[in-house]
Amino acid sequence: YKLQFRKPMVTRFAAATCCAVALSTTTSTISWPSYCVQRRSSHRHHHHHLSWHAAPMERIPLLLRANSNNGDMSESSSSVESKREEEPPSNHNTASLILSLAIPALVGEIIDPLLTLADTAFVGRFAGDNNNAAALLAGLGSASAILTFSFYLFNFLCTATTPLISQRRAAGNDTQALTLSGQVLTLALLLGCLVTLILTVFSQPLLTLMGTSQTGPQANQYATSFLAIRAASVFLGFVIFLAKTRNPRELLALFVPIKPLFSIVRLQKIRSTYLSAVLQPEADIDQKIIVRVAFLGNSLQYFNDQPRFNEVLSSGKIQQNSCYCPHSNFVSLFNEGNGMRDKWNTTNALLPDGTFDMGAPNVTSLLGQQQWDFVVMNDYSQGPADPHNRTLHLESLQNDYAPLIIHSGATPVLLLTWAYREEGINDSGQMGGAAEFTRKLHDGYQIYARALKEILPAKQKPRIAPVGLAFYWIHEENYGMWLKLYHWDSMHPSPHGSFLEGCIIYCTIFGSVPPIEVAIPEDDGPASLWLKARARVMQPLGEAPLPRPTSAEAKYLWNVAAKHCTLNYIYDY
Repeated sequence: YKLQFRKPMVTRFAAATCCAVALSTTTSTISWPSYCVQRRSSHRHHHHHLSWHAAPMERIPLLLRANSNNGDMSESSSSVESKREEEPPSNHNTASLILSLAIPALVGEIIDPLLTLADTAFVGRFAGDNNNAAALLAGLGSASAILTFSFYLFNFLCTATTPLISQRRAAGNDTQALTLSGQVLTLALLLGCLVTLILTVFSQPLLTLMGTSQTGPQANQYATSFLAIRAASVFLGFVIFLAKTRNPRELLALFVPIKPLFSIVRLQKIRSTYLSAVLQPEADIDQKIIVRVAFLGNSLQYFNDQPRFNEVLSSGKIQQNSCYCPHSNFVSLFNEGNGMRDKWNTTNALLPDGTFDMGAPNVTSLLGQQQWDFVVMNDYSQGPADPHNRTLHLESLQNDYAPLIIHSGATPVLLLTWAYREEGINDSGQMGGAAEFTRKLHDGYQIYARALKEILPAKQKPRIAPVGLAFYWIHEENYGMWLKLYHWDSMHPSPHGSFLEGCIIYCTIFGSVPPIEVAIPEDDGPASLWLKARARVMQPLGEAPLPRPTSAEAKYLWNVAAKHCTLNYIYDY
């Protein structure tokens, strides 16, 4: 360290140790805990998670609670229901899992204190009877304090990136995890260079601030030399690390332009990191220019033209086609096919060739003759909540839909629908109020998701778009807004409800809510989205139109969608 040691080898050894370990101080807290979580998460998928926010959900604790013991949810004829949830891990396994995550994290945290302790031991031991021993230790202490503070200042990298990388590995998106790792390494390297520059250029003012100049000129000189070498090691440590890598080219290939990384530190996502501990993933397909999405369902989707609305929300990234039938469930939609002939024969549905854009004629032609990235699908509004009907619909999902979904390559997005605004309408007396109805729908779609998961390849792991949970969230948090989510009939979505529905569908596909400047245009507001989409129908012809959400209302709904766009909800089954 340019200290007046009597043994030159000590100086070289200490400098080499400093260089080799300095990088670990910056990167170990990123890579080690993240890697362990990734490995564990990629092999363990728990069905149940803590809710994103506890406040409204605590009022209906059964809503997101495990339902394996609910008698009314049993399915004797279903092969899926015969296989119950995985046994909870034993205390021994839980302890082992905690230790496997905690020990690497602990090692990463104590590297820098251990390095400082080693420095102190070297200086104190080899200063010997040197009259300057006190000055040596004083200079070392001041410089070490500055270095320790500099390193801990960037611990936010660990906090922000560990859950992000873990989620991608847990979802099987190794490519995305690798890309994000490269972005983190790039940022860590740039920050290391910045720290080196600052500590080198401003070493004297920083040491003066620490009071080293008052200790004496010798202590100040030793502290300046020590700080300069340690500051250089922040960058040189990476060079040594790279040189010892078996294939440096592979490591260098990870480095990517740093600009995309800054999307992870947007205010919304930083908030989610600390509140939910499971931040919504970045777009699983954000590097694809076109995303092909098939829509299957009924009036809960075609009211306010959800397919075209999502085209606008995605700024044209989504290419869609659909097969809808009024009042349909999974069984009737598959058997009867498209029923939009008298619904989408409107001016906006008119094509240049004089025909109407009504979607595919049936499910088989939509999924069996084309390749898709995602298929958004929903059952009849009460279907998943009724045990008898759910059994029939589940068999159709397994026998009719699953082979077509596998053939199309699509990832299923199950649209978890919402409870009715008025209890008992549409012969729904057995569904109960908003809380019970929502819970039953949630349980039913979980059963659907688990059934498809057992059949589909891992890369087509089903997702749940938690629209119904978002509806109920608003019911508890903002009752007046909840009333606005419904059409006059208290079942179908109003433009407010369709806006929330569209944001959550987008969120479930891309991993984050649509850009706010797209979802809420500053010039003409969210009402213009349906004009841009040329919605084929808003509400049934002849019925009084409902108002579109204002910018303030849309911002609130956009935020609710962001709260529900987490792995806790999307993979909650």
